[in-house]
Amino acid sequence: MKNQKNKIFGSIIAVVLLIGIVFIINDNRKASHVHSSANELRQNNQILVNDTTNEPSSHTNDIIRYHGDLANNYNTVTELTYDSEAIYKVEVINSKSFEYEGVVFTVSTANVVENYKGDVISSFVNILETGGNYNNTEYVFEDSSVLKSGDKAVVYLKKYEGPIPEAQGAFVISGVYQGKFNIDEASGDLLVPAAVEQQELTEVRSLIDLNLE
Repeated sequence: MKNQKNKIFGSIIAVVLLIGIVFIINDNRKASHVHSSANELRQNNQILVNDTTNEPSSHTNDIIRYHGDLANNYNTVTELTYDSEAIYKVEVINSKSFEYEGVVFTVSTANVVENYKGDVISSFVNILETGGNYNNTEYVFEDSSVLKSGDKAVVYLKKYEGPIPEAQGAFVISGVYQGKFNIDEASGDLLVPAAVEQQELTEVRSLIDLNLE
């Protein structure tokens, strides 16, 4: 893979302490695996990353896919709603991917089109996600790509609390990706959930299913 270090660390023991969460890796893994583990922790959610998959893309970029276990699984829309500080319908204006301590993140700036829960301090919101397109490589967690310019979505959010300078004042998606429902305008504003295993969330197709209408 392009620009991907393949140096293997023997018996790596990595302890990541960030925003009050400890994650331990005790395994023979590539350095990129350590980064992927720290990656998810920095979104106010503890995620045990079980594996990473590197694959060539049909485009110019390589793809790194993260696979792991979420600390918070929302089985119902009610749980997701209760645990989120804000629920907005948004339209993304722009997105910027960057690296922080060896980990790729993306902050997307979006217009708040509709407010369903929480205070709206301004007409836009910044959303921090793990992954993105950085140095000709696409970073994706559980097949959930980050928001990009022009995207419309209903997002369930929590305030970000952490050290990343670019993310101060931003929000993160509840459950990493579970609280993101992309809007497919071509299909009549059909909602496309990012959740892949949480049954009730995967069945969401409209605002009615989210109890927002």
